[in-house]
Amino acid sequence: MTRPSLIILFIAVFAAIFLRQTGAQTTGQAVPNKTSIPATPSVSVPSAAETIPVITAPAFELSRSDPSVWLGATLDQILRSFGAPQSVHTVRGPEPWQDDVVFVYDTVELYWFTDRVWQVRCNAAYGLRAGDSKESVVSALGEPLQRFESDFVYQRPSRAWPLRLRLKFGETNGVTDFYIYRADF
Repeated sequence: MTRPSLIILFIAVFAAIFLRQTGAQTTGQAVPNKTSIPATPSVSVPSAAETIPVITAPAFELSRSDPSVWLGATLDQILRSFGAPQSVHTVRGPEPWQDDVVFVYDTVELYWFTDRVWQVRCNAAYGLRAGDSKESVVSALGEPLQRFESDFVYQRPSRAWPLRLRLKFGETNGVTDFYIYRADF
């Protein structure tokens, strides 16, 4: 992610946090000034708020079982569904273009590339939870695509891009982290 993209994303987040904390509401309507030309008859066009789905409580519970639903989400969709993040930080990649902005919520972290979520980190997914053993993971998901000493990588069914699930294991061989990500990044 380029530096200007990071700056724009931070500004958008902090503006959302400010609006949330101050209770400010925007109506989306311009305030006319005295020199404006009278408006032509209005055409009814749905606003972005009407066309972007907001994930409600039952759908949010579904998204906990399959966090891949958040991949590809826009900033507006995430802010409408989750609200302002509890915190925001960056993660440095090996290359400058691999820097990520991360939104931290209670049970999920959303990693951004430009203006879309490309990776989700959570503590439960696909019927598994943090602490589950390697054996229970293989029993539930089958053999991994790649097996490392402290990671399993699975190919998952997806909508429009290659989807991967990386499970990190701790010293006790229990799952510590779930990373669901687009493998084409």
